[in-house]
Amino acid sequence: MQPFVSVSVVTKPLDKPSINDLLRIGIIGIEVYHNETSPDQIEFLRKIVDLQALNYTGGSDFHGSKGDLTLGYYNVDKTVPSFRLARFYSK
Repeated sequence: MQPFVSVSVVTKPLDKPSINDLLRIGIIGIEVYHNETSPDQIEFLRKIVDLQALNYTGGSDFHGSKGDLTLGYYNVDKTVPSFRLARFYSK
């Protein structure tokens, strides 16, 4: 789940109360790092991950197209922490 990013025209980004509702029903992971997530939102989500002992991930939105972020990066100069795919990692 990437709470602050709309994934299609039929969904909307979640607000903090909606995120708390999902925590109550038992989600086990959150996409913390995303190129459309602000530093404040990342910090908020990291706190949730730590407090709830959730899994977390990050996405570079790498689909193999020209202009995509490099695999393992969620912004031009920011890597997803602990992200390594030896065959695909490049600097």
